[in-house]
Amino acid sequence: MAFICNLDINEESDRYRFAFLNAAIQDQSRFPQSRAAIVENGIDPARRRLTRWLRRQIDAGRIVDEDPERLARLLMDLVFASSRFQPGSTEDWPSQDMRRDHVRWCIRIVLRGLEIS
Repeated sequence: MAFICNLDINEESDRYRFAFLNAAIQDQSRFPQSRAAIVENGIDPARRRLTRWLRRQIDAGRIVDEDPERLARLLMDLVFASSRFQPGSTEDWPSQDMRRDHVRWCIRIVLRGLEIS
């Protein structure tokens, strides 16, 4: 799942990604096509990969049989909310490693809750 969420990219790529997303979010009123491009080229393909991965976990009996598309949305919401970039905020992450560890922890807690006992 870390691969799907790009948790293991290097620090430079991570800074570039956040700068790009931040700029796109701030400029979406002036350039509405930027949001559509992010969804079409980033969010939707990632959600489809995650949905397929979750379906394989359900089929293998590793996690409860829930709607994999809804689970993918839930997990992606969790990842994006827990790694949100807020420049200057006291909630901003001091390092990429701390943010990455937190996102992994969030994913682990959710997947643990979905495990079949």
